[in-house]
Amino acid sequence: MMGGLIALRPCRASWRRVLHRVVLSLTLFLGSCSFPSPTSLHTTSTPTEGPATPTQPTVVPTALSPSPGASFPEQVVALQAIADQVQRLRGLDARHPLEAEIVSPVDFAHQARAALAAEWPDTLLARQLQLDSFLGLVRAPLTGGTGRKGDTAGIFAAPDGAVFAVHGWQPKPGDTALVACAFDRALVMQSLSDLSSEMLSLICPDDLDACLARRALMAGDAALLAEQWWRTFGGDRSILPASPVDCAAHMAERDDGVPDIYALRSFPAEAGLAFVRTHYLTGGWAAVDALHADPPLSSEQILHPERYPKDAPRSPDLDDLSPALGDGWTTTDSGVLGEWRTRLALRAYLEPDEAEKAAAGWGGDRYVILAGPASGSAAWLLLSRWDTVRDAHEFFGSFRTYGEGRFGLPRRTSTSLLWELEAGVVLLQVGNDQTLWIQAPSVEAADALRLASGFPLY
Repeated sequence: MMGGLIALRPCRASWRRVLHRVVLSLTLFLGSCSFPSPTSLHTTSTPTEGPATPTQPTVVPTALSPSPGASFPEQVVALQAIADQVQRLRGLDARHPLEAEIVSPVDFAHQARAALAAEWPDTLLARQLQLDSFLGLVRAPLTGGTGRKGDTAGIFAAPDGAVFAVHGWQPKPGDTALVACAFDRALVMQSLSDLSSEMLSLICPDDLDACLARRALMAGDAALLAEQWWRTFGGDRSILPASPVDCAAHMAERDDGVPDIYALRSFPAEAGLAFVRTHYLTGGWAAVDALHADPPLSSEQILHPERYPKDAPRSPDLDDLSPALGDGWTTTDSGVLGEWRTRLALRAYLEPDEAEKAAAGWGGDRYVILAGPASGSAAWLLLSRWDTVRDAHEFFGSFRTYGEGRFGLPRRTSTSLLWELEAGVVLLQVGNDQTLWIQAPSVEAADALRLASGFPLY
């Protein structure tokens, strides 16, 4: 319902649920007497519909509470006001009142860890680490990076759409945009998106790139709404940080033993904001709503908004390649690398502009990782399709520079590059509009994988 009230999210224990309801009732009753009224944070102007810039209203306070050590009712009232503002700006009806659970700092940290584990489960991180090892992106030691050290954000939206706020949070100027971001994420989860933890668990194993694109759509939607909320209700535009507002869960401290996924986490908000903004400017929030109904299929579409929806990926299907390597070999992972990860790998040894240009003609791919019977034996194959034959050869030329930086000088022909290393061989071939990248224990194993892949496909 439009203008729905924010409710305290029920806690697990029944006595806490009753207490929360009693406190909320008292808050709403006393709001006009002892505590700031929700309407005191509203403006008299109506937010502009569509892509036009909203009319600048009277500047209102940006803090969640008027005094240090905000009391529980004061915080509820302030959050309620922002939830209502978000719903009016976004123009969506929530199926349920927007909810926030205000918890202690200890519980907040616990919930943040749980949310991160749900959004970035160990299985997904293990796959990312394995991919990074073949892409040359693993940095030792892996000592964390899931969040910024000393991160003091006091609110976030979990993957299931729940919003958590820490009791007594005193946001710095500009931090209230995080609140708008979190409520937009919850609102879109309810109204439009199937981007639940369950859906991601089905999408991500088969196609990591499509999974990343879905995350970017959600993060971009929330970041754009946070910008609009700040311009409409927040006050000084110069305070809003230059980087996109990211209201997903962050760890307050870096944890040893957690892989560095900073780039993986930063992509959805940064690239997603540009993607969503492009479509918003063509048709307002209705155009963004249509994106959720027909989500982007690849990081390519996120990086190049003009290619959505026509430029769908043409990722090849590959038969099981493990029999080609003999007994004891098994396929441990298979999926789509995507343009963004291809660009990320190239940037480790190329200038950013060159890496971007080399990856820009991406048209689809399929990678396979195999494990052998001997301890530590492994193989990698990436078959990429490119938009044109020229794009394939541009990637081939850039990969030569990348390979020389990573592996040294190769043996080369007009259509192949071969590096023979102590740990095995690296092979890159180009044919038609395709390239084939193989890392294997021997030249014979690489040749067997090449033949089994059917490269080049017709």
